[in-house]
Amino acid sequence: MTWEQLFPKHILDRGFDYYHRGHVEDLYVREDVIEAAVHGSEKYDVHINKVEKLLI
Repeated sequence: MTWEQLFPKHILDRGFDYYHRGHVEDLYVREDVIEAAVHGSEKYDVHINKVEKLLI
């Protein structure tokens, strides 16, 4: 299973759209975590932790 399969398609599409439109800031990628500030209807701090080698 890939990390993309953990999210509904409409959520992934919205996330990719936010990224391509420049709404993702302070992107921080390490081997075990991804963090970013995302500006949608509000500002969100996003943290994705690696679990059982699901992240690439």
